[in-house]
Amino acid sequence: MVTRKGVRAYHREDIDTFQEDLMKVFIPWSVLNSFKALVHQFEEVDYVVGVLRGGAVPAVCASHSLEKPVYWVEASSYDESGIRHSLSVSNVNAPLLFGDLVLIVDDIYDTGTTLEAVLDMVAGATGRVPYRAVLVTKRPVECAEKGISFVIATPPDCWVVFPWEGKAEGGVKDEKVHRGGTSKVGGVISPREVFDGDLENLRL
Repeated sequence: MVTRKGVRAYHREDIDTFQEDLMKVFIPWSVLNSFKALVHQFEEVDYVVGVLRGGAVPAVCASHSLEKPVYWVEASSYDESGIRHSLSVSNVNAPLLFGDLVLIVDDIYDTGTTLEAVLDMVAGATGRVPYRAVLVTKRPVECAEKGISFVIATPPDCWVVFPWEGKAEGGVKDEKVHRGGTSKVGGVISPREVFDGDLENLRL
């Protein structure tokens, strides 16, 4: 573990210990079918914006359900060394034209920092407050107050494992270094790559 300006960043050697200290919550594949039903309320949106990397899978699901285009944005607080910095939003390929109505999709709502940053960026460009939807929230009351739709609420202090993240033996992929994010995004990633061969389990 390294410390920079008072901020701790967990590295590979810390991951196993960190996971053992937290209760794991395994999310079933069926969450995506529930998510499809949830996003039907947003049929008037012009397109979906998924937050990479975690939001890729639910964003594709929402895109199919709504029959709307899907675009991507990266939001990360970590550099390639795993050191935490202030959150940055980058690599936006969505048109974000003035007047566009957007649905922002991510996998998990933890601190809310990521969605807030993307919301500010989208609202600033389009002049409209975007809709937001996530698969899992650790702060259901906060989401309800902010109008963020979600499928599952979990305890705040847990390690959420999505079905496309788990290895065959039930572990979590190496790049998962904290609750609700990744240490490295590595550019725009194909949604098919994120599914890791489990596409047959998803009924889009």
